[in-house]
Amino acid sequence: MSVFRFPAGSSFGEAMWYANAGALEFLKPKNIVLCMNLGHDLHEKSGIPAMEKLVEDIRRVMKIKKLKAKLILMPAIPGGVNAEDEMRKRNLRFDAAVSKLADGKNVLWCDYTEDFYTKDDGRVRDEYQKGEFNLTPAAFARIAEALKATIESGKSSSREIVPPPYPERELTLMSYNVRYMQGGMDDFWEPGRAVEVIRRVRPDILGIQECNRNASWSFGIDGPTALGHMIAPLWRCEFGAGHRDPETKEEDGVAVFALEDAVSVKRLALPDKKKYGRMFLAVEYPEFWVANSHFSLHEDMRLKGVEVIAEFAKTVDKPLFFMGDWNAQPNTATMAEIRKHFKILTDESVPTFSSARPHAAIDYIAVDKAHADKVKVKSFNVLHEPYASDHMPLVLKVTLAK
Repeated sequence: MSVFRFPAGSSFGEAMWYANAGALEFLKPKNIVLCMNLGHDLHEKSGIPAMEKLVEDIRRVMKIKKLKAKLILMPAIPGGVNAEDEMRKRNLRFDAAVSKLADGKNVLWCDYTEDFYTKDDGRVRDEYQKGEFNLTPAAFARIAEALKATIESGKSSSREIVPPPYPERELTLMSYNVRYMQGGMDDFWEPGRAVEVIRRVRPDILGIQECNRNASWSFGIDGPTALGHMIAPLWRCEFGAGHRDPETKEEDGVAVFALEDAVSVKRLALPDKKKYGRMFLAVEYPEFWVANSHFSLHEDMRLKGVEVIAEFAKTVDKPLFFMGDWNAQPNTATMAEIRKHFKILTDESVPTFSSARPHAAIDYIAVDKAHADKVKVKSFNVLHEPYASDHMPLVLKVTLAK
């Protein structure tokens, strides 16, 4: 029998490269085996959809290239100390999702893990595992035996995998008006100061306001993308421009950064008395939405913007975190209207502006009221940093119920 196994350590993208580059039709395998796992830097709620897309894409390539091979999906390598270990639970959730992609005909599921664990405490059997991650020769022999049985029978394994429930997820959210990275007191353009503040926090989600692209005074750079690469090379950035100058091509707006891939992005224009308007940027991730905005300086314009945002909030089916520089103090009509639709998660009594002489709270992080019961605040801080910007950054740590 001929079997093609993608090289160990291949990412999903690399696996597709091998498929598209001719490896499959060159070898003409009768069976293609996918042994997939989640890397430590890939969150499972992003990794599972990526894995599903990989299987779909490989099947598409096989159809285009008229390959009649069977695609065999295998579980993640067993890991974790026992049945209660979070790594074990994570792998089981992954395996449950993978197994559902098998159709029993062209895509088969080969489950070799049924007898890997002891019955008493759920540990991997001593004869199969050495240490926490290393499998023994006996384990590989068991995997080969199961794979051979699947290939020869042409049938999927029948055991159903029941995925454990997801645990609460902890998130660190940060909102920061970076003032175009010009500093808070000296008007000197130095991105490194804001970058250093953000690096110290290491947030899961970052929303920044007053960022731009193609401005002559910042050397025409793509500010949000450059900032993201300086903070962490793997960060994904979504940008929403409230203003685009038709002559200079300069764009001014807000951005959201995360390690996870976005599911979808919404950009809604908000009214303002200035010619360029404002932007409400909403980014959907697998478990939640993150929205970011920099409101008008005028109360009537802010209230009209809240109407737009409230209508959008009605459409989401998961928690919507809303952050930004709202240019409104707690006792304003703007905040009263926002509280009808959102629960403010940050402490409104703590000033966020200005960084040189803190006297007003105008920056906030909130969650939509429809999903507020799923979010618990663990801690909140306003960082005193007078040189990086004229605003102070907000850092909020929450737990998100599944």
